[in-house]
Amino acid sequence: MEEQLLWATTMVGTVACGVSGALTAVDRGMDLVGVLVLGTVTAVGGGILRDVMLGRTPPQAFVENEFLLAALATSLLVFLLALLLYTRIQTRRRLVDNIINLFDAVGLGAYAMIGVRASISAGYGDNLLLTLFLGLVTAAGGGMLRDLLCCRVPFVLYKRVYVVAALFGCVVYYVLYPYGELPAMAAGIGCITVVRVLASVFHWDMPRVRPFEN
Repeated sequence: MEEQLLWATTMVGTVACGVSGALTAVDRGMDLVGVLVLGTVTAVGGGILRDVMLGRTPPQAFVENEFLLAALATSLLVFLLALLLYTRIQTRRRLVDNIINLFDAVGLGAYAMIGVRASISAGYGDNLLLTLFLGLVTAAGGGMLRDLLCCRVPFVLYKRVYVVAALFGCVVYYVLYPYGELPAMAAGIGCITVVRVLASVFHWDMPRVRPFEN
């Protein structure tokens, strides 16, 4: 049961992040190869970084190929749909942005839970700092790589309380884990998704200092 739940959660995160990355690539005017690369990197990049930090080689994405294939298939589907629905997308930019935010929120939540669970399964559950850090890396790593490939400052560093939402969900999962993995994972993903969606709707951001003028 736990393995099936883990597989399903990972697949949800893979597809959600794949959609987010592929739509971002389409929005940046990339070709088919660019969409496939950006969608796949967004989907599996955080997990690869986590596995490297845990000393797992080769990373899970290259061992259990269904996740890599799912990321590629999702990215290809997004490209084809964008090609067919180009006119509608052009006239509904706000809707596209909302779709990206929604899938980004779901992917962030799913991967944060996978990262925390990976740390606990590896025997580091007593190390709260490492466990939360691996949750954040798994959740936000792919998005950071996506933004760097797009030559922009990663959203996680300045936009819509990414880190706070992911950290909140990781803590919820960590606290509830002893009472059952299913409720812990559902609560963690739910908290992260709700916080991210509310942050997008109400434009919540962390405090910042205005850039210095030249």
